[in-house]
Parts: sequence; structure tokens; C-alpha cells
Amino acid sequence: MICATCHQPSPSRLRCDCDLLHCPACYSKHKCPEKLTLYPHQSNGNTLMFAEVKAGRRRVLSVAPTGSGKRFSAVWLAKKATSQGKLTLFATDRRILVKQFHDELERFGIDYGLIMGDAAEDREKPVQVVSIQTWKRRISTAGWEPPPADLIIIDEGHKEPSAYAALIALYPEAIVISLTATPVGPKGTTLIGNGLYDCMVETARNSELIQQRLLLPTI
Repeated sequence: MICATCHQPSPSRLRCDCDLLHCPACYSKHKCPEKLTLYPHQSNGNTLMFAEVKAGRRRVLSVAPTGSGKRFSAVWLAKKATSQGKLTLFATDRRILVKQFHDELERFGIDYGLIMGDAAEDREKPVQVVSIQTWKRRISTAGWEPPPADLIIIDEGHKEPSAYAALIALYPEAIVISLTATPVGPKGTTLIGNGLYDCMVETARNSELIQQRLLLPTI
């Protein structure tokens, strides 16, 4: 048999919980990806977004409170797209958010490439994670081509609206899901139209999450 991790022949038949065969050395170090299960409000939010896309509104601003698990919904969307042979581009504005997202992709066994700072790009991966600051620098660099994408996920979608509008413009056929807890741009400007999003969907409310004991009430 061929080890699923090192891809070398091995007589061993050690099978992990995710049903892969490993040689003894790799089996001892292997950690199966966790199962990604959404809360009901996250599943409902995805249903609402899919309905908008099906109706022809392909650029959706998804609004939910801080702490509602928007990042897990984003990972679920990326995993679903990957399972369908689609390519995902995830963009956000802070290094810590880039790290949190790629940590979650690793946790749930999703291959990704990183476009940030000095990191080596790997365009073979189905999910590309990008810092919008790095994107702005590289898009103006001669010879650099943006990665292909069928799905674009933006975290903190109320920030950097002009940069995200420029990014979105390069992918006229892509579905865009932008996540935020703040549905207005700088100085209260609208995020609907003007090359950004076609519609807004409120996928969860503070009161609902408090009632479900997923958020603590404010005092």
C-alpha cells in the first residue's frame, strides 16, 4: 500500500479515523481533521445567502454579530466549494485574521495557499488566503496575475471598500460573500452598489444568539 501522508510504499495497514492508510511513522504523527458542524443560525444564514445568489444577486453582504462564528461559516463555504471542484479566494485586511483563517483551514483539513508578505505562493491549492494590503501591492506589480476564483469570501467587508471593489471587478463571474458585523462603510457610506455588493442579508441577531446562550447579554 501507499502511505497517504508520505506517499511511500509500506506494508503497514494502519488506518486512521478519516479512513486513510499510513505507514507507522506517519500514523503516529497524523491528526485527522475535525468535523465541521455549523450551528443552526449559521446553516440558516448560508441558506439565505444561497437564495440571494440563486435569484441573481451574486455579491452578498452577510451581516451577523461579533461572536456569531462568521469565520466558521467561511471555512464551511470554502470546504463546500472545494468539494465541488471550485476555487476560493479569501481576503481580509489584518494579518491576525489571515492567520486565524488559515489555522481553521488546517484544523478542518482544507488545502490552501497564502498570498501575504514574503510567503511563497502555491497556486495549486484550491483555496487562496490573501491579505488585501499584499494584494494592493502585487496587483500593480508587472507580471503578477491574480489567482483564479469561483468564490470570493471577504472578512471585515466594511473595511477597505475601494480595494475590495477593485478586487471584485476582476472576477465578474465569481460569487462574492462578504462577512461583517458592521453593514456600513467609512463615514456611514453604503456598501450596496457602487461595484461592491448587490444585497444585504442579516444572518443572525444578538437577541437570537443570547436566547440560544451562544452570546452573553450586555450588562
